[in-house]
Amino acid sequence: WDCRYVSKEEDPNVVFLSNCPAKRGVAAAEPPAVLVHSSVPFALARRNVPPDDAGVKGELIASVNKLLPDLPPPAEVRMMRWGLSQVRYPVEGEPGA
Repeated sequence: WDCRYVSKEEDPNVVFLSNCPAKRGVAAAEPPAVLVHSSVPFALARRNVPPDDAGVKGELIASVNKLLPDLPPPAEVRMMRWGLSQVRYPVEGEPGA
């Protein structure tokens, strides 16, 4: 798979996973790189916590390990806070959001 959405039933903390090398069409020999988007409720509950907080990293890594149990331990983890990522309140009309 290249990327997929994660349902609330699968995991309440993660909403999207992307297998970055596969998405870019890079050879399978490259180390895995997984992009993870947290859910809106997860992010909102932690909005006052620094983005590189070890506890937040640990929670997301645990969620990814549950979703992808065969994934090797991460060699590196970079956390980034997005100001705009997911539509929480859609805009009515055209073009909408």
